[in-house]
Formats: sequence, structure tokens, C-alpha cells
Amino acid sequence: MLRMHAAAGPDVIRTWYGSGPVVNILGTVRQSHNEVLNALLESARLAVGHSTVIGAVATDPSGRACALTLLPRDATPLSRPTRSALACIAAHLASAYRLRGGTENDDDAVLDPDGRLLHATDDTLGRDGATSLRSAAIAIDRARRQDGTDPERALAYWKAMVDGKWTLVERFQSDGRRILVARPNAPATRVNRALTENERKVVAFATLCHPSKLIAYELGFAEAAVSRLLQRALKKLGIRTLAELIEVHGAIVGNGNATPP
Repeated sequence: MLRMHAAAGPDVIRTWYGSGPVVNILGTVRQSHNEVLNALLESARLAVGHSTVIGAVATDPSGRACALTLLPRDATPLSRPTRSALACIAAHLASAYRLRGGTENDDDAVLDPDGRLLHATDDTLGRDGATSLRSAAIAIDRARRQDGTDPERALAYWKAMVDGKWTLVERFQSDGRRILVARPNAPATRVNRALTENERKVVAFATLCHPSKLIAYELGFAEAAVSRLLQRALKKLGIRTLAELIEVHGAIVGNGNATPP
């Protein structure tokens, strides 16, 4: 059962939350997911009373879904840039959905918009983690400046995660000062001792049919790093192709519930 997050007019973007298997409307959808996808879209159509529903499903390896639906005035196919933008927005929705239920005590670091660490130290985060958070904070500030003039570039700057570990959340203090809080928010993966933590994360998204470029955006990795991690994981698992990985992923990751790494 999907429920509408907020009331809106007939030609705007709405968000929907649900549970169960997740798919990516904007990428390649596996045959076994078609029934899930059709049921999801049909539920959205019935709920909004509109015959045409186009959107993106914010996917997560834990099996929870958050669908973003766009209700157009006609059935004109979306352009490639629009589909790409929806995929990025869906990645942010999935990241935000994972944060639900957390507490402020989960904060790992606090930064100002210029990337300066206000709380936490290089020793706490590790030198690489601190550097990545600083770079991400600066990129977010750059995205805010680009928002009104080049939304596509702004969205590219502001990735859904940092190093596959943190989500940066904006907060405003009582004096109006804006800060960025790093919240631990790694996607759930299934235990596989043959793979490293980052390899498990990449494999988890790859088995949802996400292309490397989208996985890089979802995790905050470089696209080249995603490709290396995926190829290394395939070699360790004795699998030759991504198609084969998708086909047998249930067997190689186990049957238990996904858990944070």
C-alpha cells in the first residue's frame, strides 16, 4: 500500500512511500521485477486519478521503496536529461528515507558551508573521511550557487552520499547560521566475507540494475572507483558478467535480512 506524502496539484511531482521489493524505473528493469513495477504504478494511478504516471523509484538494497512520480499533462516521453535528473533525485530520496528513525546523537561531524570541521577531528573520521566531507560540503555550497542558473549542474555537484558512509544534512542554528551535519547512513548490504565493505555496497546496487554512473552518485564514489570495485567483486565471486551477477545474486549474498555494513 502506498500513501501520498503531500497533497499537490495534478501537474507536479509527488512522493510515495512503500515497502517490499524495489526497482529502478529509469534503468533496466529485470523481468522478475515487472509485476512489482506495474503494481506500483497502478497504485499511483488509482490514488491520483491520472492515467499517465511517470517517475523514479528510490531504490535501496534493504528492500524499502520510495517512489517519485511525475504527473505530466500528456504522455510525451521524458528526455534523457530529465530521466537522469529524476534518477539523481530518487537517489536523494532513498538516502533521506534511510535516515528516518535516526537521532541527532548519530552525528559524526559538523561542518560549516566552507568545509571547515566545527566538531569532530581528522582522528575521529580518518584523514580521508575528513577530506571527503570537506570536499562534499564545498560542492554543496557550489550547488546552492548554481541552483538558480544551472539546476542540472547543481544536482550533479550535490551527491546523495559521501564515501558510501555519510549523508550531509543542512541545519540552521538559532542565529540563522547554516551548518552541515554528517550523519552515518550506509546502505544495508548482505554479509559476504569474500567482499570488502565497499565491494558489497557496489554489488548491492548493481544487482538492482543500477548503472555505474548512478551507483557512483548514490554512494558518492568516483565512477571509475565503482567500476574497479565491481570488477574486483565479480572476480572474487567467480562471476564473469554483470548479467550473471544479477541472475544469481540471491544465492551469493545469502537469504538473511540485509544489515548495515
